[in-house]
Amino acid sequence: MSAPVAVATVTKPVKIKHDPGPNLIHNGDFEIGVDPGKFIWLNPGSQEIDSWQIVDGQIDYVGFAWSAASGERSIDLNGSPGKGSITQTINTEPGVHYEVTFYLAGNPMGNKSAADPIKYMRLELRAGNELTGRVFTFDTSAIDPSKIEWSKKQFSFHATEENTVLIFKSAGESNPWGPLIDNVAVHRLP
Repeated sequence: MSAPVAVATVTKPVKIKHDPGPNLIHNGDFEIGVDPGKFIWLNPGSQEIDSWQIVDGQIDYVGFAWSAASGERSIDLNGSPGKGSITQTINTEPGVHYEVTFYLAGNPMGNKSAADPIKYMRLELRAGNELTGRVFTFDTSAIDPSKIEWSKKQFSFHATEENTVLIFKSAGESNPWGPLIDNVAVHRLP
């Protein structure tokens, strides 16, 4: 009779994903609001997009003009024409790190004109008297208007106040073809 053979089981290491917790942004995919149809122009003071305020210039609230990154709606930060900005205030805990993620694209409809194909969007964070930000770019020169290509962007910050204001603003030319945003989220980092 032979001795029993020991069988070793090899297991792959399990990668534990960090649960980012709840999204602190409400309506980050812009789906809650008036039906924009193809698109509508919105000016400061508009209440058409739930939880978001238009604070400067004009924006386009886009419906079926092109495919959104998430859901069916997105924002063109250039109105028709003019550079605009939108904002939302979130609750934050001083001393805690957070990450903002969003999808960026560019309106390629101006590529046949003299419009700059590079779209510039500035994300600003305001907490108390502190203002920080970063400019993001998107090149539309090779983009087919029938198929918008979205790129995920991220920005981390250290909260210093109980409220932080996020501001997305057009930072390029003042024409009707601006930077596009969708699927905005803010999560607490571990």
